[in-house]
Amino acid sequence: MSCFNDVEFLANKANLEFIDHSFHTMPDSSDLSLERKECSKCGAVWLNGQLYWATGVKAKELDLAGLVCNQTDSEECINSKKGQKGGDTWEKRLMFLNNLDKIMEQRGTPMWDAGIYTDEN
Repeated sequence: MSCFNDVEFLANKANLEFIDHSFHTMPDSSDLSLERKECSKCGAVWLNGQLYWATGVKAKELDLAGLVCNQTDSEECINSKKGQKGGDTWEKRLMFLNNLDKIMEQRGTPMWDAGIYTDEN
């Protein structure tokens, strides 16, 4: 329930004076601003200069370049890191998965159990 629907709250003179004071001292405008840039090629979004993945997680422009921008030689790309080496790449991800496969082969069992592994598998 909102305090504006609470009869006892509104019956208290001090509460009414606080509410009245709050409304009169609130600024009419704010200096809050939001700059949004979106790449027309891949849909990447920057909010106030910070790149975000589609999941809402903060991202690095160099990772985006390695995974997307450097794979497509497009003039539409707005990533400032396009063409630079480094960050995450598909080659790095493949190397990680290959190393994980080797470790799993050495152990003979998965490194984790998602609830589907049994001795019978």
